[in-house]
Amino acid sequence: MDYFREKRIINGIFTLLSSYPFYLLSSIEKTRNGVGYSNTMEIINEIKNEKGIIGFYKGIGTLIILSPIYFSTKLIFNYLISKLFKNINSIYKNKNKNENKNKNENINKNKNQIKLIISLIYQYPKMFIKDCLILSPFKYNSLKIINDIIFRDNGDLNIKSAIIILIKFLPGLPIFILKRILNLIAGRKIKTNLLSGYSFSNLFYSSISIIPILILKHLIITIGLNQINKKINKIINNNNNKLILHFKNIYFNSITQGILITILTNPLEVIRLQYINQFVSSYVEKSLTSQSHQQYSCGSDSAIFNNILPIVIDPISMAIKISKEKGITHLLFSGFITFSIFNILNKISNNNNNNESLVK
Repeated sequence: MDYFREKRIINGIFTLLSSYPFYLLSSIEKTRNGVGYSNTMEIINEIKNEKGIIGFYKGIGTLIILSPIYFSTKLIFNYLISKLFKNINSIYKNKNKNENKNKNENINKNKNQIKLIISLIYQYPKMFIKDCLILSPFKYNSLKIINDIIFRDNGDLNIKSAIIILIKFLPGLPIFILKRILNLIAGRKIKTNLLSGYSFSNLFYSSISIIPILILKHLIITIGLNQINKKINKIINNNNNKLILHFKNIYFNSITQGILITILTNPLEVIRLQYINQFVSSYVEKSLTSQSHQQYSCGSDSAIFNNILPIVIDPISMAIKISKEKGITHLLFSGFITFSIFNILNKISNNNNNNESLVK
């Protein structure tokens, strides 16, 4: 392993460990009532009382265990995309050079767009699991969250069921994602089917609404903010005025850029996390209802755990719903400080990696 790769791995681990608690806090804040310092401190005290310091890393161990599945899925789809566009490029080899150049430019643009959409699809289960782990009650362990809340399988939890989940995850998830992408390309409507056993459908709950949010977030940062930064840099690059240079140093540092990312994307995160929260809450509420029901009846009422999930509304309707129920301030600023710290830490990490690439 070369020196720069080793440094990137260490940098990535450090960033994960330092930024994860702030992502966790921000995510919980965005789904609770209230905004500001007092709300943040209330959540911090709740976590400390329930689990101690380790509570701020809730779910991180499970994500590390599942990461090989994510990376194998990523490799599969990167390979398929490269093969697809290699074949498309070969079609235009015999055409005249000018036309071929224009075609290649269009192909590269389409390739980037398709790669973005497909990457969001194969990353979606990992993100969904992470957010479910974070937003579930602290009394639930990771296995219960995956087995009961995500898969809605209300069976007994033991070593055997844990092994079954892992065995089904390893080969099943990449195949299921590929099937989902092929269905999307074929123009079939993505449905949330009722589950039987360990189905992967719930891992894509509300994806039809969340993926457009993620695309918009990506465009805001990569096209919107980055283009603004390039224009500002171009205007002031050759200016030696001390005031301008001071502005440049302040504007382009990681803290300012992290806060700008938060300002532009925080409302989108509030909307996105509300879908995950309603998914988790639907199980928790049914669980409480079931426990109450069992006190006055014989046996367990397994029917109450059927997979009738909350209706997925479009992002605009969700934004209106949040504004009406919790206020416009919640939509714009909930979890703002903790999300800013998360973005700043990630920006510092990205800048360090970019600097190492330049040195290399």
